[in-house]
Amino acid sequence: MKDIKLNNLDANQRRLLQIGVILILVLFLGLFYLFSRKSTPVVESNGVYLEDSKLQVFNDTYEFTGYPDKILFHYPYFILVQGNKPLTTIYNLETREKVKEIQDVILDYYDENVVYNRKETFYNDKSLGEFCDSAFIKSTSEILCITKQSQNYADNRLISINPETPNLWKRLYQSDNILTTIAVINDDLYIGEINFESKQNYLTVNENTITVDTPVNMIYEMGGKPYFGSFRSELNNNTVSSYLIESNHIKKQAVNKIYISK
Repeated sequence: MKDIKLNNLDANQRRLLQIGVILILVLFLGLFYLFSRKSTPVVESNGVYLEDSKLQVFNDTYEFTGYPDKILFHYPYFILVQGNKPLTTIYNLETREKVKEIQDVILDYYDENVVYNRKETFYNDKSLGEFCDSAFIKSTSEILCITKQSQNYADNRLISINPETPNLWKRLYQSDNILTTIAVINDDLYIGEINFESKQNYLTVNENTITVDTPVNMIYEMGGKPYFGSFRSELNNNTVSSYLIESNHIKKQAVNKIYISK
């Protein structure tokens, strides 16, 4: 009986075979890693915060120096207005995604509804009959609007407008101060105010006014609680700061940083 040769390959051929097997293994592992990465959702590690002039919105970074740029908030939407472009970028804080970009300066956005200015202020395609400096969509039948009492004066007031009957607007609030911003959080109405003569700032919660140290530039919600943020300006020692609003008191948060979503 003849011996059976198990391997007719010489040394060079065996070496080439080994190299081929290794290359196939490396290719297989590479493809496995690539497909496993595609099937695993990428979790964004960055939150939303303003630190000095750096605005971080998840993985997007902006330079924010204030007017004509604005930061607006209507939970769960974070709204960045870049006035010079003009461009408004809207993010959803719950899904951590960019919702849309609008080639315009807007006053508020909520669930595909938009408030913006032309010669008058519009809610979607309906004129509100007034020119609003700030606005908040409380519902589809009630738009809150900060508007001047007269175009010749800085004095302003907060009114409520039903887009279906804009001529029948209602006055909600007025003071001796200038109203700067508004928001509704947990059914409570928040208003920022400033007295230009004394440079004193105020926060009004359901018509109860308290004195605050810095301008109320943005009122926002985080973790179900109300906060307000103050941007860099001479009235804020060129720093940014944020405050937790607790009933008739405020509690200062991190210095030089405003956390909006963590």
